[in-house]
Amino acid sequence: MALVALVGRLLLAMIFLLSGLHKIPAFASVAEDMANHRVPFPEVALIATILIEVVGGIALAIGYRTRVVAAVIAAWLVVVTIVYHTSLVVAQTQDQTIQFLKNLAILGGLLGLVGNGPGSLSLDARPRRNRIVV
Repeated sequence: MALVALVGRLLLAMIFLLSGLHKIPAFASVAEDMANHRVPFPEVALIATILIEVVGGIALAIGYRTRVVAAVIAAWLVVVTIVYHTSLVVAQTQDQTIQFLKNLAILGGLLGLVGNGPGSLSLDARPRRNRIVV
């Protein structure tokens, strides 16, 4: 079961890590797309997005502060899903509906980590000997 939890966590982390890394060389075009979606301060929002995706993806992969990281990414994903994949005015395209449903599935995986933790093959599972709490 520990290996299953690890593989699941790695697969979930991969989408965020790769997405964040792909945004770096395309910074200007991604920021422009964010501006087109009326995201305030798109460059700042993009930097925050890259940090959440890359740092959060790494933290999920190694199982470090997994419950907190998964909760932060889940909250961010709700906002992203609302901004990018829902429309109250125009009917959804099939692609947007699929993206919306995929984000809901990913959200389910993140909430599973919040509720159940990362499993025994993680940094969170290591013994808590003389750890300094920061």
